[in-house]
Amino acid sequence: SGNDFPRAVLVEDDGSVVVLGDSRSSDLPGAGELSGTTDLFVVRFDPSGAFQSSRLLGGSGDESGGGIVRDHLGDFWISAGSTSSDITDAQGSHQGGYDAVVFHLSRDFLTLNGAAYLGGSQDDRSRSLAVTSNGQAVILYGTTESDDFPLTDGVIQATRRNRDLFVTRFSRDLTTIEASTFFGTTGTDSAFKVRTGPSGAVVLAGSGLAGGMPTTPGAADLEGKPLCSPYCFSDALVARLNVTLTRVQYATYLASNNGDAARDLQGSVQVSVGGSTGAGDFPVTQGAWGEEWNLGESSSSSDAFASRLDLTASMPQVAISSSEIGWQAVEGSDGYDVI
Repeated sequence: SGNDFPRAVLVEDDGSVVVLGDSRSSDLPGAGELSGTTDLFVVRFDPSGAFQSSRLLGGSGDESGGGIVRDHLGDFWISAGSTSSDITDAQGSHQGGYDAVVFHLSRDFLTLNGAAYLGGSQDDRSRSLAVTSNGQAVILYGTTESDDFPLTDGVIQATRRNRDLFVTRFSRDLTTIEASTFFGTTGTDSAFKVRTGPSGAVVLAGSGLAGGMPTTPGAADLEGKPLCSPYCFSDALVARLNVTLTRVQYATYLASNNGDAARDLQGSVQVSVGGSTGAGDFPVTQGAWGEEWNLGESSSSSDAFASRLDLTASMPQVAISSSEIGWQAVEGSDGYDVI
C-alpha cells in the first residue's frame, strides 16, 4: 500500500528472479512489518513469475537500496545507504547521515549471516558491490562526502576532493577492512557498478562532473570534456584498480559535450560498458550499429551507448618465446589474470 522502488535485479541459475529495492509498505507480501520509515526488501519470483518469498532488512531509520550479488555458495550480498543506528548485529557503528551498509543473507532469505556499517560523519552510500571469485572478500562501491571515511595506508587517493567515489574491500566475515580508497574526479562523482576479476582486481563504472581523474597512458580518453557552460555536464568513466587499491591499472573517460554516465559493465580485462550519453559527439566506431545521434541536443535528452574497452592498453607488455611457464598467485591474493 506504500511506495516500493526496485533498485537491482539478478537471475538465478534456475531462472528465478530476485529483486532488491526499498519499501514503505508494511503489507508487502510475506515480508513482515517495517522496522523504520523505509526498509530494504528482497523478493524472489520463480521462473514463471510466481511469487516465492520476500524479506525486509533495515533498522529504525531509512534504507535506500544499492546492489545485490550472489557468491559461489549461493548466499546473497546486499549493499545500501542507511540512516539507522540499530541494524541487527551489524559490525561497527553508524557514524552520521547516511552510512553505507552491507548485508550477508542466506539463499532462503531466512538467516542474516552478517552486516556492517561503513562511513564517516557525512553522507556515504553504497550503490553496487561485488564478491571475489573465492568468496573471501566483498567489495563495496559508492559515494562519500566524509573527510573521515575509513581508508587504508598507501591507497590510490587518500584525500576527498568533492563528493567522491569510494571502493572498500571487506573480509568475508565483515570484521576487517582489507583496503579502502577514495577515487574519481575533482567534481561531483556518481557510482553505478563494480565488478571484480579472477585476480581480485576491481573494475568500476560511474561518472564525474569535472576532470582530474588519474587516467592511464593508452586509455581511450585521457581528459574527458569537463564542461560547465551554461550547465555542468558529467563524463562517463571506467577504471580498473589493483587488488590492494594502491594502483590504477586502467582509467578512461567516455565523453561527449553533454551529460554522460557509464551505468553497467561486464568483464575485467575485455570490458563491455553500457550507459547514457547526451550529445552526438560521443565517440563511436565506424560501421557501428548506431553511428548517428537520435535526439535533438538539450540538457535533458540522451541516447544509450554500448562500448567495448581493452583494459590491457595501459598494462606492461611482455613478449615471451615458446616455452613452458608456470604462475603462482601472490600470497594473500585471490588469483591472477593471464593476459
